[in-house]
Amino acid sequence: MSALTEGSIIAGRYRLGRPLAKGGMGSVFFAEHLQLRTGVAIKLMAPALAASADARARFEREAQASAVIKSPNVVQVYDYGVEGDCPYIVMELLDGEDLEHRLVRVGRPSLAATLDIVEQVCKALRRAHELGLVHRDLKPANLFLSRHGDEEELVKILDFGIAKANGPVLAGNATRTGTLIGSPQYMSPEQVRRGKEVDPRSDLWSLGVIAYRCVTGRLPFTGEEIGDLLVEICTDPIPAPSSIDGALGPEVDRFFERALTRDVGKRFQSAGEFAEAFAAVVRGDVPAPMSTSSPNHAPGPPPEPIAAVVSPPASASGAGGTLSPSGLSVAQSPASKPRTIAVAVGIALAASLAVGLGALAWSRSSAPSAPVSSSESEGKRPASSEPSPAGTTSGTASASGTASASGTASASATASASATAGGETAPPGRPLKGAVQPKKGTKTGHDPLDHQ
Repeated sequence: MSALTEGSIIAGRYRLGRPLAKGGMGSVFFAEHLQLRTGVAIKLMAPALAASADARARFEREAQASAVIKSPNVVQVYDYGVEGDCPYIVMELLDGEDLEHRLVRVGRPSLAATLDIVEQVCKALRRAHELGLVHRDLKPANLFLSRHGDEEELVKILDFGIAKANGPVLAGNATRTGTLIGSPQYMSPEQVRRGKEVDPRSDLWSLGVIAYRCVTGRLPFTGEEIGDLLVEICTDPIPAPSSIDGALGPEVDRFFERALTRDVGKRFQSAGEFAEAFAAVVRGDVPAPMSTSSPNHAPGPPPEPIAAVVSPPASASGAGGTLSPSGLSVAQSPASKPRTIAVAVGIALAASLAVGLGALAWSRSSAPSAPVSSSESEGKRPASSEPSPAGTTSGTASASGTASASGTASASATASASATAGGETAPPGRPLKGAVQPKKGTKTGHDPLDHQ
């Protein structure tokens, strides 16, 4: 067959120019449309494969799939034909580089840049899957980052040559039973085991591997031999992204745990669901708490002030929290604060009353029952000027409890008693409210509750 070289005219309207790229199926060249004076890209099938009916069928299917999807995120196909013995595809001319070259040249992109790529790829996959097409060869080399002036990069999926059609979208079937097709590092477990029996969720696995490489800078499976690699894909545990980069939080781990699960029923079920879940992780919209070490940590609302409850040395529990011997309690929630305060106040009141009553009873029981003899007071100052320590017994006790959350509540009880003997008078001053004044030299018979 005659070789097509630079300067050759194809189909009477395309002048072949310089080579742009080379792949397994053929090479891509720049070409000029002679009538329109515009540039296009022409993919020529490799001469060594042109004689294979299967290879020619795959080449034709690539043109059909790209043409039928009609998505801005899929390379546009303008024409298809055979020049001499060489099949060709005429496509839109793209300016930029594929993701494989970008990752090698620049390194891993940011989470935001990865999200932009994922969302655009998912738009194309959603359209393809709606038409019953499964790409089966998603990899960075087949994702082209196209520049359009000063606008943002547009991601375009290339090479639908081994696409699987679940329906009459494409003519024929280019895959033989038992043939391993696709790029091994990005193949799903079901594609490894049953190459023909795959559905759109296989493409989502491949996209998960691409995103994993973008996020971590490495592939989840690294077997050097093809056999070892395929075993890893089907059986080996997948390293958590946070174990590779500690700045990635647990929510990133959970996303890839689902994206790369071998159970297709637990995997993301559609391209839209995949994109939404990854966007939630990157933008911090996930309900799970973000990692404090992650640069993408989304700060939550400020914590509510802790309500400290001061209580007597006792232990009690209420609906709003626990009163411990330390005297501190943390309110569990805003709704439980009123009950916490009420419980604390009740405990404080009961403790104060008990201590006060106990002190009053003690003071009465310790008062002298006989007057002091006159001889003991000779040579001393008059009893009316200074009370005798031996002749006066007094007891005072108080207890208070304060609970504070948004407000403060307190309660106190004070009980005091004094006994005066030997004609001594109590020190001047106004007696405490509620204090019991016993008769001289006698014990009172009043019920202490009469003064409460």
